[in-house]
This record gives sequence, structure tokens and C-alpha cells, in this order.
Amino acid sequence: MVQCGRIYGRLRPFETNFVFISFLFVVSGKNVYESSILTNRCYSCMSEGYRDLFREGELHKYFFEPKNFTDQCDHPINPSGIGFVPCRTICLTLIQDLVVMGRSSGKRLTMRGCSTSLNKRGFVNRTMHLFDRFDMCREVQMSDLFNYEAYGPPVTVCSCLGDKCNGIASSGHPKIPSILLLAVLTGIYSYHYHNFTL
Repeated sequence: MVQCGRIYGRLRPFETNFVFISFLFVVSGKNVYESSILTNRCYSCMSEGYRDLFREGELHKYFFEPKNFTDQCDHPINPSGIGFVPCRTICLTLIQDLVVMGRSSGKRLTMRGCSTSLNKRGFVNRTMHLFDRFDMCREVQMSDLFNYEAYGPPVTVCSCLGDKCNGIASSGHPKIPSILLLAVLTGIYSYHYHNFTL
């Protein structure tokens, strides 16, 4: 009776495992290398309603100027003609209710950009740690988001990792590193190998 472990020639089980795992490392290593040298791009824009606040108000003290001020930045985005910036971290979309005289106007304003080039004073690390791990949208209090005193209604924060990903809806899926994927594939292979070659 011919065992499944013999179909690769005269390799012993350990050698067969080694060849298979080496192949996975080569494929995974290529992906890790490519993702480490490629820089993603994030859409960089603010709703038209932010223009006067940025140019004449205080907003420029806290945020970098985006590539565009346009209502095309609003959710859902119309990316035609909107600029983008290089980004080695996550892309963000911040959506805020426009409050007038203490009441919601029913209009929402949107900012989009790279997490490291959107806010001049940075974001609260413990909050951003969650957004670094998952493509997600979540309401966050301003005081939990910004590294300065900030008050107002919660901000909807959406994060994603990928080229111009802040122009599409968030999926809520975790960002799975290639090494973790490799470990899962190796485990599946080992399980099947030991169960079907005995």
C-alpha cells in the first residue's frame, strides 16, 4: 500500500514538511517584502464646510491642510478629482455632526487622510491602537481621540489599511499579518498530513 507521504518521492515526512514550509516562507516573505517597500495612498480632503474654519478659524492649528476642500469628500465619497497623500500607516475618515447653537444641523462634515499627516498634535495612542488592528468604524469621544482638550459630539472614526482604502466602506475585518497567515496554513497542513498519512 502506497502512503500519501510517498507521493513526493523518497522524501521522509520531516523533509516533506520542511520543503512545504520553506515554500510558504518564500511566498509569505515575498508578500511581506513587497508590503514593506510599497507605500499606500490615502485620500486627503475635508468637507467644504471646513474651508472657512481652516482659513479664518482655529482649525489650521490642529490639522494639516488637505489636498482638497470639497463636498465630494462627504460620505459616501466621490473620489473624482480628490487628491491623495502617501501613507505608511492606516488611512482615516473622520465624520462629525455640524452643531449650530448647540443643536445638530443635520449636516455631517468629513475629513480624510493618513493617520500620521492628518492631525498636527497626533491622536491618543490607546484609542488608535484599536483602529490599527482592524478595518472598522466606531464613534469616539473627542477627548478620547485627540491629544488636546476637545469637546463636542462624538466623532465617527473609520480606519483601514490599503491603497486609497478610505474611499470605500469599512469592512470590519482584522488586518492579518502574513506571518500569522503562514502559521495558520502550516497548522492546517500538519493536521492533514498527520491524519491522512497514518
